[in-house]
Amino acid sequence: MLEKRKSDVYCNMSAVFNTLKNLPKADEYIDKALAIAERQQNNAAFAFYIQQKADNYFENGLVEKALRTRQQYLPQMEQGILPKTFLQGAYQNIAQDYLGLGKLDSSKLFAEKSLATATNLRIADGVAASNWLLGRIALKENQFTLAETYLEKSRHYLLESENPTDKRDYFDVMRQLMFAEG
Repeated sequence: MLEKRKSDVYCNMSAVFNTLKNLPKADEYIDKALAIAERQQNNAAFAFYIQQKADNYFENGLVEKALRTRQQYLPQMEQGILPKTFLQGAYQNIAQDYLGLGKLDSSKLFAEKSLATATNLRIADGVAASNWLLGRIALKENQFTLAETYLEKSRHYLLESENPTDKRDYFDVMRQLMFAEG
């Protein structure tokens, strides 16, 4: 039990260093967490921690590496190794990775999976984030009416959020939409 707690702390420290854009330190801590999970043969913890490692890659501009890392463990997640809430987040992150790589069809596929999972599980922030991402995809495809529909579905949650980044992201995409529509 102590080892599991220690690995969770390492994962959290990795997330902190990720936020600080210190990938070497973030990787150092997530690798420690992964080593403990592997030693303990804790597949669920390993699958969870590997998503943090992928987040480290993404946040530091290594989008393809993040995507490959997420996809490597997606089948285990789809088989239920972790609660479905984590699967929804993985779908969302994969959709974001594909969007970052300009692969809109794949991004849309995973954003739709994320939305369906979030809707089935009644995860309000997941529904809002999926709709927001689908709005961004539609915007990239010059489907402005569809983009506006998706963004409208995310509006209430994002504007009521206490996280100022949510509001900023919403208004940024709305500005892009208004600019694109002329």
